[in-house]
Amino acid sequence: MTTFATIALENLDITFHGSAERAEKVADDKARFLAVTADDLLELTGPQAVALYNQTALELDTNITPVKKFANKAVAAKRLWANITDLQEARAENAKKAKAAAPKASAPRRGTGINLEPKAAAYPCREGSKQSILVDMLSREQGATMEELLKALSGGAKPWQEITVKSGLNWDMNKIKGYGIRTTKRGDADCYHLVLPAGMSKPHAHKPTAKKG
Repeated sequence: MTTFATIALENLDITFHGSAERAEKVADDKARFLAVTADDLLELTGPQAVALYNQTALELDTNITPVKKFANKAVAAKRLWANITDLQEARAENAKKAKAAAPKASAPRRGTGINLEPKAAAYPCREGSKQSILVDMLSREQGATMEELLKALSGGAKPWQEITVKSGLNWDMNKIKGYGIRTTKRGDADCYHLVLPAGMSKPHAHKPTAKKG
């Protein structure tokens, strides 16, 4: 799906358009920021990128951890563009559902927890990494609760907290490695499961850690 977006930076409102020409006209007429590639987002200031990222994460409603700053503009542009394109797909899907619904039917309620569709392809994790631990835990038949994930990821110099785990599910597992996430209930607790891309029967084997010397 090609993305032609205009952004009102004063209130972080994003509008998607059917063509580059239409987006350019709206940007000129209404003094909106034009974004048709990730590189366009390099023009944003650091605070603008952070505010827009957190706003798109909130609308996507996938428990993406809010950020306070990005390492640099390139990282900000890459992560923000991923949110913007995901938001375009989500709005298009919601529009289809609304159109198909009966006139008096109530809008479907969004599910709770983290529910993300897998990408077209998935990529292996490095053996022994926290990403590999996530894959192993989530691919179990019973999945993994937040408590179980926190216990499994408690080792190392930087043990993960709950917000780190949620970021790992959204960013590491979905956007970087390409796996989907499904949330079910185990008792009163949310239980997370790995969803494989089409054509895969099991997750990729982990890449061996390079030997030193």
